[in-house]
Amino acid sequence: MGLPTHTSPLDRYKQEAQQLMKQQDVLLGQLHGLEEDLQSHGVGMDEPLIDREGYPRSDIDVAAVRQTRNQVYRLRNDHKKVMAEIEAVLHSLHQAAGQSSDDSNVQPQQQSSRQEAAPLQPFAKVNAVSPDSPASDAGLQRNDLVLQFGSVTSDNHQQLRALTNVVQTHLDQPLEIKVLRANQQLVLSLTPRNGWGGRGALGCHILPL
Repeated sequence: MGLPTHTSPLDRYKQEAQQLMKQQDVLLGQLHGLEEDLQSHGVGMDEPLIDREGYPRSDIDVAAVRQTRNQVYRLRNDHKKVMAEIEAVLHSLHQAAGQSSDDSNVQPQQQSSRQEAAPLQPFAKVNAVSPDSPASDAGLQRNDLVLQFGSVTSDNHQQLRALTNVVQTHLDQPLEIKVLRANQQLVLSLTPRNGWGGRGALGCHILPL
């Protein structure tokens, strides 16, 4: 069933983002299942499938592992595509929120917070930062209040789910982060990355306000 013709662009973007996030949840669930399958074989995505002499390893089902890895690669590509679509929708949502301050369908707090891009409102708080993590390298500190995370703001963070989406689509790419620290606004550059030695791509714990 199509959306009513009177639906505002802001509402349409919100609904589109929600639909894409549902797709993301399905893909992540499938990926999680495949990763658990690999773990049951005692391997991940990177371990060699041949022994030192160049023969297929005898301790694992090489054919099954290869098939599962191929499925993971395919789903990761699908997930990357959905994340790019989510990022584009969030960007459009962010713009629509700023352009619709005179639209009667927009709530007053959205009008006041996005008129002429000022002022940003905190929507999350940094609860912990791991040493030597991407967050630590960026200068993020405990108790920082997050004002903007890439294209994510208080208007579109979707209970921080949008933040997760942005991280996944910007692995190894710098993100501009705006935080409030001791009543001072700071702009940081954070590059999410896996394999830094700890959990997650950021190395910090962020809580919604």
